[in-house]
Amino acid sequence: LGNVRLSYQDIDGNGSVNASEIKEENNYYPFGLKHKGYNNVIVGRDHKYGYGNKEEQDELGLDWMDFHARNYDATLGRWMNIDPLAEQMRRHSPYNYAFDNPIFFFDPDGMAPQDKYLDEATGKYLGDDGAETDNIRTISKAKFEEIKTTNGGTKSEAATNELQKSAAIVKINENKITDDINTINNDTVDDQTRERQLYITLAYATDSEGFVAEDANGNYIMEVSSIIGEPGDPKTGSVTHDITVNGSGIAMKDGGILLAINHTHNTVTDPKKHKNEPTTSPRDRATAVKRGILNYAIDSYTNIRSTATTGPAIHRAHFNGGHTDNVGTTNAFNMGLDALKRFSGIIE
Repeated sequence: LGNVRLSYQDIDGNGSVNASEIKEENNYYPFGLKHKGYNNVIVGRDHKYGYGNKEEQDELGLDWMDFHARNYDATLGRWMNIDPLAEQMRRHSPYNYAFDNPIFFFDPDGMAPQDKYLDEATGKYLGDDGAETDNIRTISKAKFEEIKTTNGGTKSEAATNELQKSAAIVKINENKITDDINTINNDTVDDQTRERQLYITLAYATDSEGFVAEDANGNYIMEVSSIIGEPGDPKTGSVTHDITVNGSGIAMKDGGILLAINHTHNTVTDPKKHKNEPTTSPRDRATAVKRGILNYAIDSYTNIRSTATTGPAIHRAHFNGGHTDNVGTTNAFNMGLDALKRFSGIIE
């Protein structure tokens, strides 16, 4: 559900976290109210990002949370502002959170939960429908525009039904992506002479016989997955920054759409390369801008191995030249979903 449950720091740098290094523990009721009595800041200051990974607003003692489009009160389980898209969902209260079912639904931005549609050729966002689900689907741009034109939009029941029959839900192979992330991190921990790299791709999924997988309506299914690349050359720098792709820098040589690069930061002494510090490098950001894709960096120089419960921090360089530090860790971050939403334009 996107909740920040535990905040910690490996203060002594020994690769593990003990009780004294836990900064904060949070447990929540379904609608976001914190359990009381055993949720206490142990070290450091209170972490303001908790339920839904949204910032807690403590001004005036209101204890609301900022979900971008609206403010949320977990005490009531209600929005404190009217839904800006309320007239599109007239069967529901404009103040309800997650259709009163926060176990099945979560609301990342306070907006509508409609299914999102991506162009299967480019991976770019086309629009959404009027459904009460929050799936990401792929469809041909021509088919999407045809349905939109025929129905005078995409939000009606008829348009929604037609769109969903003509589009397949995207699969996120989170297990493989996480395993590959752990592999390149641990390989770098074992050999700090080179960076390792990983490609996050959107391509057609295959069935057990090697054919393109189809859904119940005969639509081809696309999948977000990962491909481990070659290690970087310590003499020339990581090949992460010199990837060879087709045409516009989007399509992979072996098919599929390149959504993002993920690479490790190894221990370096060359001042022309990245520094041994927890962030992306200027070169990472330049690559993201040049390729028009996201570029994630892992703090593998810290020598923290990836396990099921711990791992080093991950940072993200954006294709607009900006960057966000500490977006997750190798053991706790859905990079595939994050890359798909940001590359496509569903979220910035």
